[in-house]
Amino acid sequence: GRAAAVEIVQVVPGGPAQRAGLLAEDLIVELGGYPVERVEDLQRAMTAEAIGEAVPVRVVRGDRELELELRPVELGD
Repeated sequence: GRAAAVEIVQVVPGGPAQRAGLLAEDLIVELGGYPVERVEDLQRAMTAEAIGEAVPVRVVRGDRELELELRPVELGD
């Protein structure tokens, strides 16, 4: 029922996405309570203030919608 989303194409082993339970082919539809339709929406949400904080992420996996918790880290961590 959504017009657009961002598909995860790869999950880095041991990275924040894997620790949050995200899988390749999940569709991110919401991050931190805001809709996600383009990669730019994700980039805009990943501010310095989000680093290390719990951020709710809503994904569509197959025919299910899931809410998970992501903890962003600095690149290179």
